[in-house]
Amino acid sequence: MPEIQSLTLRVEELSRSVDFWNQLMIWGLAVAAVAAVFIVVATRIVVSRIGRLSTAQDSLREAKDRQLQLDLSQKGIEIGNLKVAAGTAETEIATAKTELAKQQERAAKAELQLETERNERVGLEGAVANRVIVNQDESGDRLKAFPGIKVVIFSRAETEQWKLAGQLSTVAYLANWQVLEMHRFSNPDPKISMKVFDKVWEIPIFTREGVDIGASNTNDLDLEVAKALQAELAKSKIKAHVSRPPMDLPPGTLLITIGENPTDYFDRNKKGTRGNVMYMNVIEHP
Repeated sequence: MPEIQSLTLRVEELSRSVDFWNQLMIWGLAVAAVAAVFIVVATRIVVSRIGRLSTAQDSLREAKDRQLQLDLSQKGIEIGNLKVAAGTAETEIATAKTELAKQQERAAKAELQLETERNERVGLEGAVANRVIVNQDESGDRLKAFPGIKVVIFSRAETEQWKLAGQLSTVAYLANWQVLEMHRFSNPDPKISMKVFDKVWEIPIFTREGVDIGASNTNDLDLEVAKALQAELAKSKIKAHVSRPPMDLPPGTLLITIGENPTDYFDRNKKGTRGNVMYMNVIEHP
């Protein structure tokens, strides 16, 4: 019958389809089984590798820690060495500063010694140099402001002092002053009897250094004149003193005594100095 035939064909077709899908399922199950096995194997491998990775990471961390400790130790050694070097450098710097201070002290002493020797040399040169009144004409012109002055000059016989006496007489002449007398002595006694202005005076020995300008005890104008002459001598770097002489001088009269050329190099007041050797026979008077 046609219906049976149709149903038979339908059953056969479905049977073939079932067989196909059944085989496909079996193959799928086989593939799934293989996949499951692969998954299991892969999972086991992953777990194993994770363990190894953890071990390797721990080893790496420990190695890094050891390297860090080694580096820190090396840095500590280097820092220690740097501290030692710094301490050594500071010691060397301190030593250098001490040596520099010593050298500066020695240099200062040497400079002071040189300055002392220079002053001594200048003093010696000053001790033997002749005193010279420079610009005598100008000094005479300025001293003309004090007319009518009379002058008496005392000097030792030494050439330098006597030459200075001559220069003073020249200045007095240019100032229109009158030089009454000039006295020179070779070997004076402690006191010299001398007649001046018709009066006999006892003149003390000339122990004072420089030029002594004596003015009247009763006339203040004479003192002003003496200071003016002192200022003129100072312009030529000639040391002069203004004093009141022990005798009575007539007003308008100056008594000039010329002593040794002074110098700051010699110190007569200190025992054992070179000055005492040179001036061993000098008698100091107050």
